[in-house]
Amino acid sequence: MKNRSCTWLSAYLCAALSLTGCGEPEPSQAGNQEQTDAAPDLGGDAGLDADALLDPDLGTDVGWDSETSEVVEELAFLPRFSVSATDFFGLPWPLDSRIGDGGHPMLGDFPRPTGLVDPFVDVVEAGVVGYALNPVVYFGFDRLPEAEALPSAEQTLSGSSPVGIIELSDGGCGEHVPVELRVWREGDDYVAPSTLALSPPPGIVLKPNTTYAAFVTADFGGTNQTLVAPEFELVMTGQSESDELTTAFAPFIDCIETGGLGGSTIAVATVFTTGDPASELDAMLDVALEEPLSWEETEWVSVPAADRPHGVASRTTIVRIPMFMSGEAPYTTGGAIGFDESGRPMVQRFDEVPVYVAWPQDYEGDLPVVLWLSGTGGNWKSSLTYQVLRALLQSGVAVVSFDAQFHGARNASGADPSLATFNYINPAAGRNTLRQEALEALYLLHLLDQGGTLFEGGPTLAPGTTPVLGHSQGALVAALVAGGDREERSYVLGATCGHTAVSVLTRTEPFDIRAVLEGTFEAELDRFHPLMALLQMGTEVSDPLSSVRRWSGDSETPADHLFLINGDADHYVTRECADALLLATGYPAVEPQGWVPSFGSLWEQEELALPIADNSGLPNGGSSTNAAIMVSGGDHFLIDEHPLTISLATNFTLSAIDGSPSLDLYCPAIDLADHETV
Repeated sequence: MKNRSCTWLSAYLCAALSLTGCGEPEPSQAGNQEQTDAAPDLGGDAGLDADALLDPDLGTDVGWDSETSEVVEELAFLPRFSVSATDFFGLPWPLDSRIGDGGHPMLGDFPRPTGLVDPFVDVVEAGVVGYALNPVVYFGFDRLPEAEALPSAEQTLSGSSPVGIIELSDGGCGEHVPVELRVWREGDDYVAPSTLALSPPPGIVLKPNTTYAAFVTADFGGTNQTLVAPEFELVMTGQSESDELTTAFAPFIDCIETGGLGGSTIAVATVFTTGDPASELDAMLDVALEEPLSWEETEWVSVPAADRPHGVASRTTIVRIPMFMSGEAPYTTGGAIGFDESGRPMVQRFDEVPVYVAWPQDYEGDLPVVLWLSGTGGNWKSSLTYQVLRALLQSGVAVVSFDAQFHGARNASGADPSLATFNYINPAAGRNTLRQEALEALYLLHLLDQGGTLFEGGPTLAPGTTPVLGHSQGALVAALVAGGDREERSYVLGATCGHTAVSVLTRTEPFDIRAVLEGTFEAELDRFHPLMALLQMGTEVSDPLSSVRRWSGDSETPADHLFLINGDADHYVTRECADALLLATGYPAVEPQGWVPSFGSLWEQEELALPIADNSGLPNGGSSTNAAIMVSGGDHFLIDEHPLTISLATNFTLSAIDGSPSLDLYCPAIDLADHETV
């Protein structure tokens, strides 16, 4: 590998580091050719027939009068808790007694004033197992206290908080989870009047396959101001006629009996168990690897010189990869991933996936290799214009990529790549496209890690763990890949974030998604709204937050090394969404490019000076290299356009190839003439 040391560029990049925000380079060729992505795209029809969903008369009676909200002048607040209630808010949500066959949430009474809601409800009832890792909890009341009586997120961590969420450990109470509160005094077609909602701040992710309790004490709204719900008291005293409720609340009763919650009188509570959205990708990979591939089975075709940079050789081949999504692209119908009675995911067909490799023509010996995952609308030709990939090629590294669904040769239907990928007209497909792409990446990584000669007279790839770099949609996919990976690997994630609901509500490019949703569903939306809670629950299988805990490894799986790149002027990956991913990871910021997330006292951002290596302690006693950067004034294409982020990403990847991932300034033999000093 070529020498990477030079002091002049280090000084140049250090200057760039301190002056970031003084100017923004013009978008590169790759930036102009790619559509931006990284959050679900709504709007347009992309040839999808949604007429069957647009009849407002298909809705059902919500069970309350949303036009009236008379405040009852009483001395106390009474929670709703009724087994016989016919509306969604008659019992708390989520609640383990509201789980049906197969572990799927039961949403038969979910408010549906329009038929547009039905497909989203159907997807959750058929495809989601367990409750969300980023849930919204709902308690109904006869009336609610004033806003000044509600605790802050920091205050809900106290054992004396009148409201909160706790983990239920074996035989007792576990740790408190901070929550933010939202009240509806007046209802609408989706929320009953006098409803209290609580949810962990975005980035506080619950543990998978874990039971939690959300509670409200008698001191909610003031000392002894909240009455105990009568039917809830029957459950807590073992007198309920509902076996389902008795079973659901057993771990919470154990918590109370061991002195949990400081002996507070509980007015109402709910008990719910989270699912593990990332686990289905594990099962998909197990099935896919039952028929592993070798390079000997492939035929390579040369890529025209016009489609590759000078001094770079490139060839393409076809790899048959298992497809788990039902139906046919662009999935106007179908798109679900099916499982048999034993829980085994079912292969629907095999897709012929174009795979590309580029390598320096003057290479010597075995070549290390990286996997590149493109953004929405990207292709092999546009990818090779990225400066970070050119730096790697000029350092003697081969680059491999493949066409995702609806891209390149896999877009025979001519569908819009963005609308087809983030398919919200058909949510059954929309929730699965990214994890199908993650499966394809994992399948190829298994092959790339083995190394080997690609074809007679061609380059030989060195065996070893293949670093992954992804931009935008590719970074979303890389985040899922890191969660499903079984090897220690380095990842560069450019322009990505976490928490689907936050992304949808805050993203304003290429259009204001929130405004479109509010106009469509005739509701004022925030992340506490039932529609957004439903959206979050249904899409967590493709939300990076569902994979974050896995990045640190466990006793059986090694940890990964990750470098996150974002810009605070990116209108496609918003600051709020990037903050959520940062909080979930706990990664330090590259000094002095740290940022101050709006987390209050929940977490204090740490900044580390370069070089950064082995800075994260792991559960198994080891360490990994992890950091994040938020470039002031930076836009969506920092991994290609910004000298500092190009330098850090290149060094991080090359040092990972050398066996010791670290973040430091890289001095490449690369033409940065297209970039102005920032």
